[in-house]
Amino acid sequence: MAPGLAEGQPKVARAKYMDSIRIRNATQNRYTYGSEFVVSVLRDGEGRPNFVGSAFLLSNNGVFATAKHVLETNPGSNIFDTRLFGLVMIKGTPCRLEIAQACFHPAADVAVGVVSPTSNKADVIDEYLNIDVPGLYFESDPAHGDIQTYAFPKSTFEAIEETVVRMNYIPTRYWGKITTFLPRFPLINNEGYQCEVPIEPGCSGAPVLAAVSGKIIAINSASVLLGPNQAPIMYASDVRLIGNLFVTDVDLPGGKSHDKISITELRALSFIR
Repeated sequence: MAPGLAEGQPKVARAKYMDSIRIRNATQNRYTYGSEFVVSVLRDGEGRPNFVGSAFLLSNNGVFATAKHVLETNPGSNIFDTRLFGLVMIKGTPCRLEIAQACFHPAADVAVGVVSPTSNKADVIDEYLNIDVPGLYFESDPAHGDIQTYAFPKSTFEAIEETVVRMNYIPTRYWGKITTFLPRFPLINNEGYQCEVPIEPGCSGAPVLAAVSGKIIAINSASVLLGPNQAPIMYASDVRLIGNLFVTDVDLPGGKSHDKISITELRALSFIR
């Protein structure tokens, strides 16, 4: 247990934070701060939370996507870890996201779900509900070219009070390129991209975006270093794999709701771009 922290679930507060990294959405001709839609996934533990990986919002009412193994109790278990929660930064203020539900792909390393924000500041919630989320690449042909991904693997926690920890929130953007599209890549049994991107542990589940359009094309899944003098290889699951996954009890514009609806159906309703 960390010195000065009591047992239980510590409060995450007082972020030491700066985010000048913006993601351009060429289709909409506007920018989104990465920290507003890319989610740090953490596990409540003794003393302080532990970083597990990343996720990203698909809409401004909490529908999200990530790598399946980020949400599992153990890789391959297909069991959702209920100790997990998310964290995003809204204008420099941490906003905890409770993971209300998760839907796992039966074979691929992708998952979707729904989070709900918890904050005692009304303006933070209002900002969260009005974030501009990048669109998804659901075209018939695989993407190609230069890419970028964004996560927080260098972030840390420190104790500042008996039950309060401060998150030193350090966003990092990684640039690289797609080298090939694979119908099945070595580490995960699903189609995706092999990329040259120097990512670090903690980037699993983060979005991979086309550098030019800003659309999300894939989800970080695994990284391999084949040798000391070789560039790291990243494997990213095709984002189109989430199309048939579903969420439940989702509120839609106009006061409508669906008991069960797929990501593809949400895109058809223009609820997800």
